[in-house]
Amino acid sequence: MSVVLPDLAAQGLDLIGISWPNVDEDAYRDMANSLREFADDVDTDAHEANQTVQRLVSSGDGLAFQALDKHWGKVRGKHLADLANAARIMAGALDACAEVIVAMKLAAIAQLAALAAEAAAAVAASPVTLGLSAAAGAAAIQATRMAVRRLIKEAAQAAVEYILSALAEPAVAALEGMAADLVIQVAANALDLQDGIDAGQAADAAKQGFADGQESAKDSLGLASAGTMTLASADGLGGLGALTVEHGEHDRAAGGLQLTSVKFGGSTKSKLGAAKGHHNRTRGRDEITAVIDPLADKAMASLEKAVGDLQKHMGDDLPRGVRSISAMHKGNDQSVRARLNSVDPGSPHGGSSGGSGNGPGAPSGGGRPPANGPGGGGTPPPTPPWHGRTAGDMRHHRRPVANAGGMTPDQQRQLVRDESRRLADDADRPAQSGQAKQIGQERTKKGCAGALVHNDVVTAHTSFQNYKGETLVPDHHPGMREALDETERRLRAEGIEPGVGHGQCSEVALISDRLHQMDPSGTSIRTVDDVRAAMDGAAVHTRQVTNHPGIGLNHGDFKPPCRSCSTMLPLLGVEVLN
Repeated sequence: MSVVLPDLAAQGLDLIGISWPNVDEDAYRDMANSLREFADDVDTDAHEANQTVQRLVSSGDGLAFQALDKHWGKVRGKHLADLANAARIMAGALDACAEVIVAMKLAAIAQLAALAAEAAAAVAASPVTLGLSAAAGAAAIQATRMAVRRLIKEAAQAAVEYILSALAEPAVAALEGMAADLVIQVAANALDLQDGIDAGQAADAAKQGFADGQESAKDSLGLASAGTMTLASADGLGGLGALTVEHGEHDRAAGGLQLTSVKFGGSTKSKLGAAKGHHNRTRGRDEITAVIDPLADKAMASLEKAVGDLQKHMGDDLPRGVRSISAMHKGNDQSVRARLNSVDPGSPHGGSSGGSGNGPGAPSGGGRPPANGPGGGGTPPPTPPWHGRTAGDMRHHRRPVANAGGMTPDQQRQLVRDESRRLADDADRPAQSGQAKQIGQERTKKGCAGALVHNDVVTAHTSFQNYKGETLVPDHHPGMREALDETERRLRAEGIEPGVGHGQCSEVALISDRLHQMDPSGTSIRTVDDVRAAMDGAAVHTRQVTNHPGIGLNHGDFKPPCRSCSTMLPLLGVEVLN
């Protein structure tokens, strides 16, 4: 509780003509407590992210994993640790400032109370002493005035020294250079560190194994099925050790890091907002706050900048790098498999590379992927459980999830447009006579086909609806439900009715499914702001399925967002590609 000036001391203050220090020391204590809560949350987020990374690292082996593990060790052991330590150091400095202010106030109160008592006695004695006591009282007033001014000045100087000392601590000073130190190379170098190992060596070494002989290559390369690829140790790997990649773990890890990033930039960062709010309670009140304010602002700005740098790193750079490791080795696996098949007439894929272009999942080549799956011919890859979760068993059509890692932003956006067109064509094909209901592959009449790119992943999904006689309910992610409710509130506030298919548009399915992937339990991404942070950088493109003369659109035309989506997409920060 802040020190309050007693009545007797207030009388002394009136005599010396100095304003009482109006600084609220409790505001600095509360600010310190919020910073400690922030530091605790940083530690928790770091632990969660570490579990995600260690699960991925333990799922495979090879140079790329070594580089990732080494880099993450620095992110967690230095950058995240520095951030938490810096917050605690600043909290200690603010507590020290509060104690200095309390000590100053108590000393000033003692001076003022003594002066008030002396002045009262002087006034009472002045008729007897013929004014001599009044003169003595004037001298006491001047002495007290100087003493109180000295106390205030010394308190301000001490507070400044505490904060400057905190700002000079290595953990705090390191925050300024964090962004530059976090820069990493992804895609081709697969998280190659400044002094680390180029993971591309692993792919080159694996390819060299084939050149050592066709039979020895078959023996040394374990080409596993499903999502696992193992490159066994042999001379073909140059003695670098086994290389094992669980591709499913990469998507899980990327999603886990993105989820932690959302929390980091949401609930964790909010503690900094609370600290700033406490600071504002006492900002600019007197000469003590005048010297503390700019230094406290500098410290808070450094903490906030570091949070932004680390949030981007955990939510964008690291997931991109993790997916690039998988994409690089998938491409290498496909290349080696194709070359082995080309010399094995008995192979079911003999003589074929299995791919026709540089669609998602294929590292290079020309042309477009065929209609039945991105990145290569044959059976499309299995659908992850989150893709199509929102629509469930309702009538809709979707394409396989595509990996756009390694593409430029312009290439990714063109891929989104191409995927939405392919989806529109797929969804417009009549079902074969007698064909049973196929979830996610149904024909869509006069609907919308959309594709979304988000964190190097491209998904394509149509609008969805119930079959006749069914009353199924979409499984919207809680964050999406909140976004839909907020959209409806805003529209109705303007006297506008939501779109006819409110909540069942292609854009809704695409975004909601991605939220399901990042937050399967639906407990971390709850608010519109959470969704906006989670979907940062996302872009969507939609097309008309079948001709619709009533609205002037032909099959395959760009279809602008409906009334609901026109409000919702900007609210969530999702870019509309026309």
